[in-house]
Parts: sequence; C-alpha cells; structure tokens
Amino acid sequence: MESNRIPDFETKWSSIDISLILNLFLYMLTLEKLKIYKSFRGDIDSFGRSLNRKTKEKITESEFNLIDELVQEAIVIRNNLASDLFRTSFETKVSQSFGGNYNACEELFNDIIDMQVKKIKDIFGNASK
Repeated sequence: MESNRIPDFETKWSSIDISLILNLFLYMLTLEKLKIYKSFRGDIDSFGRSLNRKTKEKITESEFNLIDELVQEAIVIRNNLASDLFRTSFETKVSQSFGGNYNACEELFNDIIDMQVKKIKDIFGNASK
C-alpha cells in the first residue's frame, strides 16, 4: 500500500538547492550593487558602519555577503582548486544571482575579483617581511 506521507524535507532538497532558490527570489545582483561593493573594497564592516541610508537601501547586507561569497568561490576556481561539481554549482549560482544581468556585470565582477586577489597578496606579502 502506497503511503501518502510527505517526504522528509532533507531528503528532497539539499542546502545548495535551498541557497540557490533563496538567491533567485530574494537577491538580484546588479551593476549598481557591484559598484557599491567595490566602493567599500569588499569590506562588510565598513559597509555596516556606513551612515549612508541611500546606499543601504540599494544593497542589503545579505546581498553584500552574497557578492563576497561569489568572489571567494571565483578565486578558488581561478586557482584551479575546484572540482567540476563546484564549478557547475558556482555557474548556476552566478546565473541565478545575476539573472539576465551577468553580461552587463561581468567586467566589473572580474575587476572586483582582481581587487580581492590583490588584497590577499598584499596581506600575505606584508606578513612575510
């Protein structure tokens, strides 16, 4: 006899699926949001301390964190440290986070990745002296 029991949530959805769905419905990254992220040099603390209400109306802390997460994942991929599954998951997340805006945002997104890589190199370069 077939059960009408609802399947356990965890067996139906992985955390990646849930994250992608939330990104799709809650966050839509735009060129303007990337510009704001870059203006704070990716520093969430500076963004949090900012008193500029208009800026905070344009990008949420969650969106700021999402950009940061995507940048970190892109750096892992650029350094050939990612599996094929990780790359595929990243491409899906980027596609859903930017929607149809990615082509317009791609150059700035790559500039931000370069900026963050430079910050990392500066930190580790200075630590060895």
